[in-house]
Amino acid sequence: MGSAPSNEANREIHLPPTPSAPISQGTLSIKVSNIISTKSKMSDSDTTSLSLSEHSNGDNSSMADEDEAGKSIVTYMSEDELNEFTTKTHMMLRTSALEAMAIKQKLNDDGLYVEKIKATLELFYEACTMLKLASLEHIIKFQQEVANILLQTKFINILCECVMSMHIRGLVSSDGIVDMPGYTITKLALIIALNYSDESDDVVTSLINYEKYLETIKKMLEERTERHLKNDKSKLSQYDLELIATLLGVAHNIAMRSNIHRLRSLNFTDVIKPYLTSWDETCSLLALAVLAAIINEAECDIINAAHDKVQYLLKVLENGLNSKQRRSSDGWSCKECAYIVRMLAQNDANKQLLVQIGALELLVKMGLTGNDEEERCESVSALWALCFDKTNQQKVAKNENLGLVELLFELKTSEDARIRKACNGALWTLRDVLASSEIQKFRIFALRLDADISQKVEREENKGAETKETDAPRGHIMISYQWDNQQLLKAIRDKLKENKFKVWMDIDEMGGSTVQAMASAVENAELVLMCVSQKYKNSPNCRAEAEYAFQKKKNIIPLKMDRGYDPDGWLGFICGAKLFYDFSGKYSFDDKLNALIRELAKHWTSKGLQSELSIQPEVVTKIHTQPVVAFDHADSASAPSSSNRVLVSMEIIGSVRKWTDSALKTWIDTNGLKSVLPSNINRDDIALLLKMMTESPDFFYRCTNDMLKIRNLSSLSKLVWALQSITTN
Repeated sequence: MGSAPSNEANREIHLPPTPSAPISQGTLSIKVSNIISTKSKMSDSDTTSLSLSEHSNGDNSSMADEDEAGKSIVTYMSEDELNEFTTKTHMMLRTSALEAMAIKQKLNDDGLYVEKIKATLELFYEACTMLKLASLEHIIKFQQEVANILLQTKFINILCECVMSMHIRGLVSSDGIVDMPGYTITKLALIIALNYSDESDDVVTSLINYEKYLETIKKMLEERTERHLKNDKSKLSQYDLELIATLLGVAHNIAMRSNIHRLRSLNFTDVIKPYLTSWDETCSLLALAVLAAIINEAECDIINAAHDKVQYLLKVLENGLNSKQRRSSDGWSCKECAYIVRMLAQNDANKQLLVQIGALELLVKMGLTGNDEEERCESVSALWALCFDKTNQQKVAKNENLGLVELLFELKTSEDARIRKACNGALWTLRDVLASSEIQKFRIFALRLDADISQKVEREENKGAETKETDAPRGHIMISYQWDNQQLLKAIRDKLKENKFKVWMDIDEMGGSTVQAMASAVENAELVLMCVSQKYKNSPNCRAEAEYAFQKKKNIIPLKMDRGYDPDGWLGFICGAKLFYDFSGKYSFDDKLNALIRELAKHWTSKGLQSELSIQPEVVTKIHTQPVVAFDHADSASAPSSSNRVLVSMEIIGSVRKWTDSALKTWIDTNGLKSVLPSNINRDDIALLLKMMTESPDFFYRCTNDMLKIRNLSSLSKLVWALQSITTN
């Protein structure tokens, strides 16, 4: 790297190619590197320019040169030499960061950072690629320690300040000239944040918690939207492209760590959406990746309107599958593409679209030809997510040559616990449709699956008198939850046990046997505590549990774990108008827990199961509860009464369910609903809509939006008054 000249105006910072992410993580850094320049100069001259790299179009000559340079550094080192090299590098980074943090006056009179801070930025930047040809284990260990140094020295704060202060100072003059020194500082800080936000949850937490940092990222994207989409080929647009790609990459790394509420609260959906139409394919795919993580069920039209971008994503995946490097020509790895497919498939509205344009075939090919466990894991996890859709299930059951079922059976005994779980979960999801398939081999697969489940359950039950936490005593409370909430739910479990309740809670994540244990736990449960959160909704494992409990008609009590999340999609349907208990931290934990215990005791009394409990239920008046969308009531354990609500009688509901086809058609035609309702709607559907509208209006309006896709007031009013007319006739 060399020592820095004393004359700051002539100082040159050499930026190596933006680092590719560790193979284990699958970030978007390689794609950004197709855009980011390989060299920049810091000068007080407004006309100093960056040498912009061309997008990669299969020309790997520069990459080969970089590989040779990298080999001279680490490839021929012994294990001891490499360890010594990394230790010294970490010491150098720590020392430089501490010295930079100790400087009281960090800015010069011109608003730029002092030399020491610039030098430290360069050190952290170069550390991004220092070991790129070392083993994966060494890379991960090295990068994680660099991330720790950023956090422990608080130099992460300097990264945030650099972006914010240079943005306030201004990167472009009024006459359109780029301020190169400020621009280069900004780019350095963003690229370091991009790489280490991929390595560390704590780095992401620091970035999103640093006051105004995310707001600055948002503003920088907003300011460049119009100019970027014009694609005027100017130098300024090229500089914008570099920053946009990095900004989108940072937003993606934040989103993939489930900071969805924070991004949504800042309206990142609307900020990112225009970049879906970017002329630059890397930027448009980065935008698709961010939106895949943060949009909800009601916003899936954003993805449907970008049908061509989803198709392009699958084309990129196909190119990667046909490449020896398992990457497309523009740098996207197969694993990264499958990850975006899985994120898109979190919302039910996208599942059929993905399958219609060939996602199943590509993911099966990826699973069959994958050259590492990470690829196979991402492949089968995405397949599981897609298999929750009933139409997709039918396609699987009718396509003898797809190879999906065979792949799942082949990998369900994998040594990798994540792959076992995904394969067994997907087969569980497909079990009914396989059993009724017209294709004989699928029916045989279903019989094999049933036999496997029966044998495993029998083995669990015959383990003897020694009961594990994951065994399933009959008449228990089952806690269905997503892993991030485990510590809080352990506290709830322990309090329930103190009050003599039997509780089943999976605390060991049992790998391949999870499906069998889950099925047994649900079947033997008296009641299920469903711990709702965004991560719960997005987890296929949690969905399998929840839908099976709903299918078995188990009593369900939702516990709210996320303050900013209202159940939507399949989870909103299951929760419906059920009474919930808020453990998001908004209210006193003890108060909510006591209220929950009283509710459970009341239920146990009504079932004649009260004898062993140490708490007696309070005598309460039965109330109707508000729907789940009313999460912000001051006391969610006692929702307001619906005594003033006009409820439709079961006699009217019954009469609607007995309508003839002719009566149904007359009602639709008379009320002008032919263009409002789906053509296959039946009398039972109308009866359900009527019941929901009167008993749970908030859930009714959500269903009309999410399921019936009624998005304008005119259509909604027609439906509402048509349903109302039934109750008055």
